[in-house]
Amino acid sequence: VTLNSRRFEVREIGGRRLERWQVYPEIVDSDLVINVPVAKHHGLADATFCMKNYMGVVGGQRSAWHQDLHTCLVEITRYMKPRLCVLDAMRILTAHGPQGGNPDDVEVVGAVAAGTDIVAMDALGAEIMGHAPTDIASIRAGHAAKLGEIDYRKLAFKAEELS
Repeated sequence: VTLNSRRFEVREIGGRRLERWQVYPEIVDSDLVINVPVAKHHGLADATFCMKNYMGVVGGQRSAWHQDLHTCLVEITRYMKPRLCVLDAMRILTAHGPQGGNPDDVEVVGAVAAGTDIVAMDALGAEIMGHAPTDIASIRAGHAAKLGEIDYRKLAFKAEELS
């Protein structure tokens, strides 16, 4: 889907900060949204993973989210009802994100992860980037809101090396 700014619709999100917000109907009304973010540094959020990637479905004054970003991310995540996330950490942006362009800020990690627990996926992404999951406000908030498990090792986690 190529996003067209005229097609966003105001929907009831049902959150404290996001009671109503513009979303892209073809995405949010889909039977299944597979969330495929790239792990990267973000100046405001420290790092971005699966929950932050849902900002791609919203329109409107997105800069208003910056007043309480982690709450907005939890609320849009709850609205989207995530079912499958695939985290791309093949190459990660380690600094000057989200719009950095310096090749020196890119690290080749060579990892891809998939899962159904969005908080666990973000926690794994945080560790891949060298952060404790509890250091990232959106991960703490997602766990507190019961959107998922912050300690992904408690889940049926399985690591495989592929060549």
